Amino acid sequence: MIFREKSIIYLIGMMGSGKTTTAPVLAQQLEYNWTDTDSEVEKVTKKSCYEIVDEVGVEGFRTVETKVLTEVTTRTRLVVACGGGIIMRQENWHYLCQDKTVVVWLNLSVEEIHKRIRDEPRPNLRGLDSQQLRHKLEEIFIQRRSLYAQADISIFVNSGETPQQVATKVNQELKKLEFCRKKF
Repeated sequence: MIFREKSIIYLIGMMGSGKTTTAPVLAQQLEYNWTDTDSEVEKVTKKSCYEIVDEVGVEGFRTVETKVLTEVTTRTRLVVACGGGIIMRQENWHYLCQDKTVVVWLNLSVEEIHKRIRDEPRPNLRGLDSQQLRHKLEEIFIQRRSLYAQADISIFVNSGETPQQVATKVNQELKKLEFCRKKF
């Protein structure tokens, strides 16, 4: 069985970087299924991510997210849009970095992320004005950048790129990676 037939493609990156909108397009290109870890968390708990964070805090949410990830990793031919903070738990890297997986970082500038999410409520960013939000996003990015950089593939997402364009860029890099893995 060739690499692509059994793989899981994990999309990681900051909130608002386009993981959830890119995942179904990439899955269609690859003829894979797709899911989103936040949606999986909501299915398991029968609560919204906001309710979970309000009830058990961010760490409680991360615990449920890790449980979801352990189940997702058993599947094949799947594109997974991961929650932005999934990379914060060391134990999650065990699931993200298996032989059958590829981790792809969708890297979008903080400025662009700010533009995309400034009018969206996010569980851990509620109540912030625009300037506070921008500052908080910069803090989060600085905290996570070195973890995101551990991805197998980094895709720089440009302002105005459509999910189709981003998915095509990811697919092109996956083909290069598959070729390299076949050689060795």
